[in-house]
Amino acid sequence: MSAASDLITIELPFTFSVPEEFDDCEFPLSPDELAQRIIDKLSAFQPRPSDEEILHAVVTQQSMVDLLADSGCVYAGILLATSSTDERIPLSAMLTVTVRPS
Repeated sequence: MSAASDLITIELPFTFSVPEEFDDCEFPLSPDELAQRIIDKLSAFQPRPSDEEILHAVVTQQSMVDLLADSGCVYAGILLATSSTDERIPLSAMLTVTVRPS
């Protein structure tokens, strides 16, 4: 990922809002900082996901963030939750906004 000083600001001709349950995925964060945010969030769940589930979430989210940053994504929000039918099952959703030249 690029350093924060390498980021380009793009003026978008629209605005959008995101439900507050989504955590902004801050692209300037280092992989370690992003991983720690995901670990902290998942570790607070009751019951706590297994270490294997947490590791899987960290690797998956980091891979997605890297791909999104490289493809022109200007916003990504991550929702980490548990299943409404089985609270032992952690779930995630990602909301993204990507800008590409026409």
